[in-house]
Amino acid sequence: MKKLLLRFQIRALGALLAAPLFAQTDSPGRSSPPEPRDSISVTRSENGELADERVMLEDARRRLHDENNPEVLMHRDRVEKMEKNQRWLISLNFPGGSLAKLLSTVSQTHEVSFNVIGADDSAGFDTELPAFSLHNAKPETLFLVLHQMLAVRGFQLDPAGDLQGNSLVCVLRHGPSAPAEKRLPTTEFESFQLAPYLVEQSVDDIVGAIRTAWELDPAHDRDALHVKFHSGTSILLVSGPAEGINLSRHVINQLKRAPEPHAKANPKNPLPPDTEQK
Repeated sequence: MKKLLLRFQIRALGALLAAPLFAQTDSPGRSSPPEPRDSISVTRSENGELADERVMLEDARRRLHDENNPEVLMHRDRVEKMEKNQRWLISLNFPGGSLAKLLSTVSQTHEVSFNVIGADDSAGFDTELPAFSLHNAKPETLFLVLHQMLAVRGFQLDPAGDLQGNSLVCVLRHGPSAPAEKRLPTTEFESFQLAPYLVEQSVDDIVGAIRTAWELDPAHDRDALHVKFHSGTSILLVSGPAEGINLSRHVINQLKRAPEPHAKANPKNPLPPDTEQK
């Protein structure tokens, strides 16, 4: 009996000592740890007004115990309407990979759409992106993240519309974004009758005063304002930005005007209010 018990103890000890050796080797049927997978989920954003309405809805349900009660229906209708006006928030786990892979992950949710259009053949949808995660982020946050990631890889991602909604459309191109087209100021035209002022001032004095006033602001382009006097009609022709036209009118209104014959002096309004003719 003692020999049998001793043999059993030796076998048990041998099995116990051998167990760690087996644990360190991979058996044919054992699977390796799963690789990280991409995932996305969306939730509605919630402000204080919606949260308060939810509390009132739950309170009405507890008191009335009737889903068809008018009070319960009223609060439930308000909650549903407020929820539709709330924006979706994205929770995204991206283990890394191409831009195309990321866009495929985002397309798994129907509440938020993120569309990227390639502007040319070199647009890099195969560009590799690092792993990152977002938690309850607005859709425009995803755009800003991609904008920075793609910029350091030689690509430019630009919005093609409003970034404040749940549907975003962007344009992807190789290299930095194209410079914005310089908008030229709108050119306007005005004519001023100078005959009443040429008794006290010369044409050169009037034009010089307009030029001086325009060039006082360093931001003004000297060549943007054109001033020319037509001697046959005594009309001063001015073309350029609206600001230049208004400034010319202001200068001319300050000029000394020859008194009209038989006109009664009016100390409160010695000059007529209108000095230009179109």
